[in-house]
Amino acid sequence: MNMTTVVAQRELEYYGNEPIRARFETILRFKALAMVAIEDEWAGAVSAGIEFRFFEQFSVLADIVHFSYKHEREVPINGDVTNYDEYWQKDGRSYGAFELRYYPTFLKWGKFQLYFNGFSKIGKRFLHTENLYPLQDGEAERLNSSIRDFGTSIGFQAGSTWGFDLNLGAAYRNEIKSEDIFHTNGPTTYTSGVHDDRWLMNIRISLFFNLNKL
Repeated sequence: MNMTTVVAQRELEYYGNEPIRARFETILRFKALAMVAIEDEWAGAVSAGIEFRFFEQFSVLADIVHFSYKHEREVPINGDVTNYDEYWQKDGRSYGAFELRYYPTFLKWGKFQLYFNGFSKIGKRFLHTENLYPLQDGEAERLNSSIRDFGTSIGFQAGSTWGFDLNLGAAYRNEIKSEDIFHTNGPTTYTSGVHDDRWLMNIRISLFFNLNKL
């Protein structure tokens, strides 16, 4: 092996003084969370995805996410408020989430990194109500809708091989609803194709595992 071959081999394996392996990274993303917000309010989420990072600063990622929020209400048995049954209403979302990220090198401190992103979410929202759940006048009994979110966030990562990822931002949601509306003194009304577009706060949490740092 001559000197030219050695130099060429090093150019294939290194970018400057850094291994090329560090310039392209494959990162697995996942979570399974459940929590009680307050009494009778429950939330849970599961997700799985993958991120491809280039030159330690730019990345594209995709996640599959299911989020569910459950609210319970009490119904007294025979008018006795100390003895009651509870019935639930679930508000769920299943969607694909897609991001483009920028990790500024000047905002990295050891295993801690800030980043900025642009993102979109495309999926479905659905609401189901248990029989005997005490609906109030004008509340939705059932709902199915398509959702499309577009927004931007600032995020924070902690870790190297394993780690934690959190971002916070805002999104504009385009939602097209079909729902059944309960009325106390009249029949349920059915609506379809109703647009409900609005700005929302966006919070995303995930764990990650960097395959290139095994």
